[in-house]
Amino acid sequence: MGAIKIPVIVIQGTVDELVPKENADFAKQMINPQFLEIWMEEGMNHFVPWNRPDLINKAILKHLEYQDSPLISRY
Repeated sequence: MGAIKIPVIVIQGTVDELVPKENADFAKQMINPQFLEIWMEEGMNHFVPWNRPDLINKAILKHLEYQDSPLISRY
């Protein structure tokens, strides 16, 4: 189980040439699975913020929801 115990969302493209999709496997080792979400985007390259800003917005809104979660009292 990973030592990091704060909410983390990894958005990873399957055709990212700068950060390999196996980066998500590393995140699974380092982050407690209770706090980890991996959004693997098929056919997406490294430029998620420019190509899919909706995913960035969704992740931000999800993190704002964590503030009210009983699971997360204080990071």
